[in-house]
Amino acid sequence: METRYSMLKDLRKKYKVTQKFIAELLDIRTNVYQGYEYGNRELPVKYAKRLGRFFQFDWWLLYEEKR
Repeated sequence: METRYSMLKDLRKKYKVTQKFIAELLDIRTNVYQGYEYGNRELPVKYAKRLGRFFQFDWWLLYEEKR
């Protein structure tokens, strides 16, 4: 199922890092990060900004509506 945060999984796989690695980067539990990636939780802006820096993308894209 495509979620608004599906981009997170795509980037994570492109960079060949695990959910655990990203959770540690954000200083959160792995299951919390999984909730963001699966679209079950709202991703806080502070984490979006960190991910944007790490993955080198415009973090605002995570919040744009798909057309």
